[in-house]
Parts: sequence; structure tokens; C-alpha cells
Amino acid sequence: MRLDSFKHFKTDMYFGIVKSFLAYHPVNTGTKTVFLTFDDGPEPGITEFVLEQLALHQAKATFFCCGCNVAAHPALYDRLMAEGHAVGNHTYSHLYGPETEPRHYADDVRKCDEILSTSTILFRPPWGILNFWEMFLLRKKRIVLWDVESGDVRPDVELTSILADIDAHTAKGQGIVLFHFSKEHEQRTRLLLPAILEHCTIKGYSFETL
Repeated sequence: MRLDSFKHFKTDMYFGIVKSFLAYHPVNTGTKTVFLTFDDGPEPGITEFVLEQLALHQAKATFFCCGCNVAAHPALYDRLMAEGHAVGNHTYSHLYGPETEPRHYADDVRKCDEILSTSTILFRPPWGILNFWEMFLLRKKRIVLWDVESGDVRPDVELTSILADIDAHTAKGQGIVLFHFSKEHEQRTRLLLPAILEHCTIKGYSFETL
């Protein structure tokens, strides 16, 4: 699911627009709260690892699931639900919004809704972007982006920088952290998640669902 440089440019542009005007932001209650979110799964191996790490810290998270992966691995989906985590829609087929016909995109989102065993209004578009017609067609959804990237897709980002970013955003009440629970990014997720959970636990943060 890699993008070329032109797609990266469009991604940044659309992401900024959606985040500034349409994305959901949790109410800042003044508490030290982190909202861990995971995209793209569930996929075997990494999903079990993520759930085990969360359990070690009594942490709850929000999983933005691709419908195709829920269909392929229903037991993993059932497990994350049974362990008290929240779920959101991440499209059925991991579509790239700006290059998809809007009604096809909306149909793909509805297809994902149909396979999720719990009703949710939470929606995260793949790569954090969708076009304006797609936004209109999905206006009843709560679009959730993120404040901090965990670095599991960015091998060039140092852990110290990620931790400082989490602290800075959480202090402003903007503590949504992006992870993945997919095979593509498994190596970095396995490296970073335990360290980030440990850091946030020592700092006294609570881990909540959206």
C-alpha cells in the first residue's frame, strides 16, 4: 500500500483539509489521556501481539478494521471485541479516496459496515484522506484522523522524537496516536508499541477508546 510522490503530495493536502474542518477531536478534559488507534487489520500474528501488549498495560484502544480482513480473520475480530476494545470502519478494500469514484467508495464503506458485528459511526479513511463528494456521502460518519504517527511506517523516525511528539500533543488534549495491525508494518509495530506503552504508563497517562 505504498504511494508514489504525487500521491504523497495529494495525501498531505487532503489530510490537512479533512483534519482542519471535518475530523473529530476528543474533548480536552485536562486529563492525561492517550487514544491509541490501529489501522488496516486484523491480520494474524501482529493482531495477537498488539492485544497482548495492550493487556499488559490494561490499555484499551480503537481498531479501524478493513472489512476484507475481518472477513478473512473473523476470530481475530471477535477477540479484540471480546477484550473490550472499540472498532471503526476503514473501508472494505482499503481504497484511496481521491482516485475512487465517490459512490463506489461509499458502497465500499457500507460493505465494511455490514461485516462488522457491532454498529459504529467511527470512520478513518485510508491514508487519512477522501475527496469532497465522499465526505458528503459519508456525512453521518465520525471521521477520525490522528495527531501523532507512531513511526511504524517510518523507519527514519527515532523513538525519542515519537515520544516527545506524544507528550506535546497529549498536553494540548490532542492525543490520538496512529499504529497499524497489519503484516506490512509488523516489524516496526512490534518494536515501537511496547516502548510507547511503557513510556505512557510511566508518565501516568490513561489509555481510552474513542
